[in-house]
Amino acid sequence: MRILAGSALLLFMSIGAAAAQPAGPYVAGHLGASAGDGGAALMTGAAVGYMSPKRLAFELEVIISPSLDFDPPPISILAIFPPPRFESGGRIIWFQSNAVGTLVDAGKLRVALVGGGGAANLHREIAYSILASVTLPALPTVLPPPFDFGERTITQSETALALNAGGIVDYELTRHFRIGADVRYMHAFFSEPWQAGRLTARVQWQF
Repeated sequence: MRILAGSALLLFMSIGAAAAQPAGPYVAGHLGASAGDGGAALMTGAAVGYMSPKRLAFELEVIISPSLDFDPPPISILAIFPPPRFESGGRIIWFQSNAVGTLVDAGKLRVALVGGGGAANLHREIAYSILASVTLPALPTVLPPPFDFGERTITQSETALALNAGGIVDYELTRHFRIGADVRYMHAFFSEPWQAGRLTARVQWQF
């Protein structure tokens, strides 16, 4: 929380009156990866925003990680043979509003701070199957045959407050088109707090 508060303070202190990229609406797209809770995962999304004449932009952003990888649940399986098979995965969607403050606007190069908040929705599925054995009293010396009890799936879904902070570096290729990189720290306040970093390529079209 202190990091996010400090980033927000720097964001608004950095807004100056120098000339910057033209004011107006824009759209942006993201493609990259995240690392942290949920493992390394693909991340993609889009944003729509408005750049004010004072180098401060506001945008609405939707980001999705469609395939996450989770550790198996902490269940004791020592007394089960053969051991059960677990597969755990899911996806997370971030809905956020951000403020983007330009720190450096050196011709076509821009360096900006970005921070904001909103909500995150986590959907998780745990699939498991257990091979159980049945003892045959008449054949004590024969290994009992395994019986497949089939696969079961547990589904969990949770929505919570989410915050993010980071930076953007991009370059103006034409008056309307910019490309660059976007680095963020992302935190969601689920029942078990979620933390991840993201690095995405960013393309922006200014109307």
